[in-house]
Amino acid sequence: MVFGKTFKKLLVFAAAGFLLTGCDLGGNGDGSGSDDTPTTEGLIKEATEITFSTTAGKNNQDALNSMIDSFKKIEPNVTVKLDIVSGSYSDIASTVKDGFNSGVYADLAMVYPDAVADYIDAARAIKLDNYINNKDYGLSEEDLKDILPSFLEEGRQYTSTGTFSMPFSKSTEIVYYDRSKILGLELDGVNNGDPINQRYLDNLTWDEFFDNFCPKLVAFTETEAGKNYIDKTGDNGWAVLSYDSDANLFITLAEQYGYDYTKVENGVGKLLFSNDGMKALCKKFNGYAKNHYINSQASTNVRSNTYMQAGQSLFAVGSTAGTQYYSPANNTIDIGVFRLPQKDNSNAKVLLQGPSMTFLRHLKADGTTDQNRALASWLFYRHCITKQNALLWSTTANYMPIRESAYATKDYEDVYNEKNCTPKTQDMLDARVANKVADFQQMYFTSPAFKGSNAARDAVDGLMGKVLGKTCNGTDDEINAIFKEAYDAASKQL
Repeated sequence: MVFGKTFKKLLVFAAAGFLLTGCDLGGNGDGSGSDDTPTTEGLIKEATEITFSTTAGKNNQDALNSMIDSFKKIEPNVTVKLDIVSGSYSDIASTVKDGFNSGVYADLAMVYPDAVADYIDAARAIKLDNYINNKDYGLSEEDLKDILPSFLEEGRQYTSTGTFSMPFSKSTEIVYYDRSKILGLELDGVNNGDPINQRYLDNLTWDEFFDNFCPKLVAFTETEAGKNYIDKTGDNGWAVLSYDSDANLFITLAEQYGYDYTKVENGVGKLLFSNDGMKALCKKFNGYAKNHYINSQASTNVRSNTYMQAGQSLFAVGSTAGTQYYSPANNTIDIGVFRLPQKDNSNAKVLLQGPSMTFLRHLKADGTTDQNRALASWLFYRHCITKQNALLWSTTANYMPIRESAYATKDYEDVYNEKNCTPKTQDMLDARVANKVADFQQMYFTSPAFKGSNAARDAVDGLMGKVLGKTCNGTDDEINAIFKEAYDAASKQL
């Protein structure tokens, strides 16, 4: 019998004996997730309420509520209030920042590092090193070795020295594609004349994709045999590849090609993206867009999954945490995945994304920090990243496990066993994504976060959208003007 992923997950965790239980790190904080009876009196001795702001959907809320329930058994004096924000992570970021003046804002918030940089500047983000290293309630050496190094490092890439955010919901980008139309397709001069297979896709470079594969695929779609491969009748145009985040495209290209984007120097953030290398690359991508090889959300105001579902693109780049948006409508499309194309496969780079957990300082009436709320927030986070809860969260929310050990567990393998998944379903797509990202651990990169880095991201998002848009002719003067406008806008926020 083949079960849906949610039911399979519940069976796995129920069998493991830790779903909706009070398991925690134990007294020594080793993260082993043993089934020791939880303490009846926690570290927090007086009634304390903390608020956790997140955009978690219904299934994810169930997982968080189970963690809140089990945490209550360990810290009975702590009440965790879940604040569900209906908007985006940007909405959480701005709501928290707007609340600094009134004093009404969350204790914990899932936001991107660029927002954390603003909280540091406002003296509200808590430096976490003393919590991490505390002998009684910190993270053990085993924990720190188990959490992926690149995930931990992201929390230290700020202009202030120290750790100011911790990993929880991490994702990356992946290419979704229509397997039924691509696998087995034969195009002269592509894949050494052999039919296209998964190995070819997993090793694509941008040059191979745009300069060889796309021209020949587009030519094929103009023949009788290929006329139904792409729907070219839509109002918003069509493209071989649709890219969901223009900012991610720009930042990833800069990293892969060794061109500058931003950096922190002597504690100061610098904007470096307006350079000749990126201008030349963007001019090249403008030509690709004109040939219908690529479009993007900022250039069309349409999400990449919409293009794929409508049959107006065969490939779409989106978040690994967004499989529900790319899952086949009515089980009609067999969706596969592969790693983002590279400039150089020997030095592969994929962007680490997804919100981090930030901890926010609250003041008591006397102007001092409310240490109970700060410690309660840390203890709750520590509980959320036990081996069991980290596994529960990753398999529920489709975020990547933050612990290396999770990938090797039988529980994880059972949930994402493709042999037990029904073809052309989200379960199958979830499994394919999970199994593919297991190979990405040494490929992740991040950009430094500083006051103004969020403005830089917004600027290059708009920049790339204009470069890929229909009205840009790709002349040197146009490209220079687009870069200058973006650079000037971001500079004002430094």
